Amino acid sequence: MKIENVIEKLESLVSESPNNRVRKRNKKFLEVLEKLMESPLTEMEMKKVELALDAFQDAFEGVFKRVKLKRAMIKFETFLNEQLSLVTSGHYARQGLILGSSFGMLFGLVVFSHFENSQGMLVGSFIGIVIGMVIGRQMDEKAVAEGLSLIHISEPTRL
Repeated sequence: MKIENVIEKLESLVSESPNNRVRKRNKKFLEVLEKLMESPLTEMEMKKVELALDAFQDAFEGVFKRVKLKRAMIKFETFLNEQLSLVTSGHYARQGLILGSSFGMLFGLVVFSHFENSQGMLVGSFIGIVIGMVIGRQMDEKAVAEGLSLIHISEPTRL
């Protein structure tokens, strides 16, 4: 499926969707697709993108459109990350938040076990979130500098 076709169908869904959260998610994904069209992809990479967009054909039809569409968007963003090394804005910050809170909770359980009523886990989780977010932000900035962030592609820097 061509990028233009997906953009056209998503734009019609945005205009007719009564749900604000769904509209916002679709607009964000539209922005990703528009930046992808502007990005300097090779012909082979563009063919891979179009093959990955074929998953959207089923998402636009039938029942449970919202669920299918959300799954297709997640699958497509995973494809962009794994196959083309492109990430959306804030990708690493989100990963840092999740990993930081998990490891921080474990760290707090072990190191701050002398606190009462699992306050050690809370302190450790907070420390982990802060560290994870800082590292994630740095990685996001690095991705923007290397031209690998879809939201911030402004000039052809990829080879």
